[in-house]
Amino acid sequence: MEALEKIELGTKPPLVKNLLFAEGLGRGGKLVLANVINGFDGVEPIQYYGLLEHLPFLEKFKLISKKLTQEIIRCEIDLHCYEMLLGRNFNYRQSDGTAISKVPNYKKYLQRSSEENRDKNLNDFLKNNSYSFFMMHELIPNIKIYFDTFPHLKIISIKRNPIDIAYSWHKRDLGNRFGKDPKIFIIPLKSPNGPIPWYAHSFNKEYHSLSGADRIILAVQKLFDLYKISIARLPQKLKDRILFVTFEDLVFHQTDQVVAQIGKFLNKKPF
Repeated sequence: MEALEKIELGTKPPLVKNLLFAEGLGRGGKLVLANVINGFDGVEPIQYYGLLEHLPFLEKFKLISKKLTQEIIRCEIDLHCYEMLLGRNFNYRQSDGTAISKVPNYKKYLQRSSEENRDKNLNDFLKNNSYSFFMMHELIPNIKIYFDTFPHLKIISIKRNPIDIAYSWHKRDLGNRFGKDPKIFIIPLKSPNGPIPWYAHSFNKEYHSLSGADRIILAVQKLFDLYKISIARLPQKLKDRILFVTFEDLVFHQTDQVVAQIGKFLNKKPF
């Protein structure tokens, strides 16, 4: 039998160069932050696509190769950016934080979706140096793959009081639902007693012996620790591409100052 030729991955030319993430822990205020960012000219409407936040931890745990991870990420981000330019996949569910109607100039995007010349929307996007904008959960601990893939990536990371986050997780019963509720859309890791979220890997043997509340408390603590470790390991040039804000400052204490910081960081003006 003739031996099969070895097949190797190639690399596609990138469409998206200006990539922007709003990032933070679940229930940490990302949608509030995203709605503020969408008030700046030159930022595409917020998108959420879970695979983009799953691939980094799968690569980190050696469950998928780095090259394949990068090619999937690059292709999926380009595809979602392009479909947003065409007006596909708008979220019309009014109660969702990512609803297109929540974007201040949503009429512009609805009108753009009727443009028959697809290249016109793409050329305008590239000419204006607009940001393709995604919301991500718990990404900083696994951020390296994105910095390696997108040299101009910018991230705005929101931090909230861990007590408030733990309480919000508890109200949603997240400590008991993981591994049981099919509506928890996180790819699990295997542990001796059942599936666990990736951030519980360091306490996987005790995870299932804990109460739901204790799982949440320990998970939030671990995530805060992972954030500190990951940020400390970044060189300064990459730290400079992350803007850290707090939920409390954005909403209660220094709203105007935070909005000004975001504008300076993005080099964009509110409209």
